[in-house]
Amino acid sequence: MPKKALDSGKPAFKTVPVPLDTIYDGLIIDAIEQNFKPALINRIFTAKGEVLYDPAKIGKKFLVEQGCGEYANSIDKAKAALAIRAVKKPLIIKAAGSVSQTDLQVADEDALTIFSANLKSGFFASAKVAFVLQ
Repeated sequence: MPKKALDSGKPAFKTVPVPLDTIYDGLIIDAIEQNFKPALINRIFTAKGEVLYDPAKIGKKFLVEQGCGEYANSIDKAKAALAIRAVKKPLIIKAAGSVSQTDLQVADEDALTIFSANLKSGFFASAKVAFVLQ
């Protein structure tokens, strides 16, 4: 049974995955241009408001030990932070907007790519996600 999105009141993003040429083992969200701040709970939404990433997608052990992800002020620093978590090929996506100061939004096409990449390698479950902020 799929996990319900944590307190968002929004449905979880579900779709048919697209084939990807590359296997990504982590995710970097570039939020430098957004009004975004680190928090205990950071979420990623689709343009339609569906939950793509939230704490409910993370294994309990990883959530307790590592939180929702890493935070950095550059893509290179985000890659280095994820490398500690054994990430070799992160998917890098630019945030399309912010829903709140702690929640980001990605374009529909990017949401589909993130969803498909996560289905292949399961990086959400181990919180192999980094947020790049100002």
